[in-house]
Amino acid sequence: GNRCFFYFGSSAGTSHEWYNNTTVDKHGGSTNGTYIRILASVTVTGKNNVIYDGEDVDIAGTLTHSYSCYYSCTQTPSGGSNNITTDPAFYNYGANDFRLSSTSPCINTGTVVSGITDGYYGSNPDMGYYERGTPESGSDTLPTTSTTAQALASFTVTALQFDGTTAADYTGNIT
Repeated sequence: GNRCFFYFGSSAGTSHEWYNNTTVDKHGGSTNGTYIRILASVTVTGKNNVIYDGEDVDIAGTLTHSYSCYYSCTQTPSGGSNNITTDPAFYNYGANDFRLSSTSPCINTGTVVSGITDGYYGSNPDMGYYERGTPESGSDTLPTTSTTAQALASFTVTALQFDGTTAADYTGNIT
């Protein structure tokens, strides 16, 4: 299956921070979706995350989470404060545009995370990856034509299966 897997183990320490992520499952099914796993003796602090169509939560350690959106999730982490379960109202879910629309309940409902949310727009930071109103988030109108673009950077992402074998490589350019 295809999963967005957040795995917090002790090999990189026992204290982890998980801030301002947006994850979306568009494949459906029981072997797909966002999976959050926290091993015993590991503590994770999560803030301002948007999880859309999450599947599994396996928490043997401690998750302190707040100001996050868990929408249409099979399981939602227990506890936490100031979390919501409302549709995050993405700009264009069907076209894989997961910026927040002007009607999103995630706008101005996050919390300040020093060094992460500096320079936010509005009364509070937004939940999720994109801060609405910043040059990086763009406007509500996407360009329909383009000029000759020059690649600013290239990238390769390798997706691994649970057994460590390569599932797929994705390459692209940032223009």
